[in-house]
Amino acid sequence: MAKKSDNFLADITKPKIKHLSYLDGLRFGLGFGVGILILFSLLGAVAWGVIYFLHIH
Repeated sequence: MAKKSDNFLADITKPKIKHLSYLDGLRFGLGFGVGILILFSLLGAVAWGVIYFLHIH
C-alpha cells in the first residue's frame, strides 16, 4: 500500500502535471471564460431590466 501511494504521489507531482496541465488549463479556462460571459450577460440583463423598470416608473 505504501509503495502504491508513493507511486501515486510521484504520478501526481511529476509527469502528469505537465501532461494534464495544458488540457486541464484549457478546459478550466474555457469553462471559466464561458461562466464569466454568462455571469456578465446575466448581470447586464438584470441591470438593464432595473434601469428600464426605473425609467418607466
